[in-house]
Amino acid sequence: MGSRLTSTRQGRGLGRCECKDTCDLGSCLNAVLGIECCKASCNLSGESAKRCGNRQFVQAQRGQLDSCVEIFYTGVEKGFGLRALCKFEVGQLVAEYLGDVISQAQLRSHRYAMALKAGVVIDASTA
Repeated sequence: MGSRLTSTRQGRGLGRCECKDTCDLGSCLNAVLGIECCKASCNLSGESAKRCGNRQFVQAQRGQLDSCVEIFYTGVEKGFGLRALCKFEVGQLVAEYLGDVISQAQLRSHRYAMALKAGVVIDASTA
């Protein structure tokens, strides 16, 4: 493992991860806590930052995942869908789904909604 899963600034916030070779769920404190690495929180910098496996939203914002997915029209009933063109690893980010988190009772249309848990959905119709 590349890290001891400890913070370098104990008692003053999380600080940087202590990863040496790569950051992933098995070695990076940030990944274990569900926090994406960034310049301020990752021990890997410069060219080594490319080996950080805990920067999926940054990669998505830079368009690095665009070639791995395709938007397609499924028909009048369902609208548009997203399909994978590449193999994704378990837990890897495929797409960010934006919208308001609301209760099922507040939902006006099921067209752009994704269920999170019983009674709670993301309503993407306003995003």
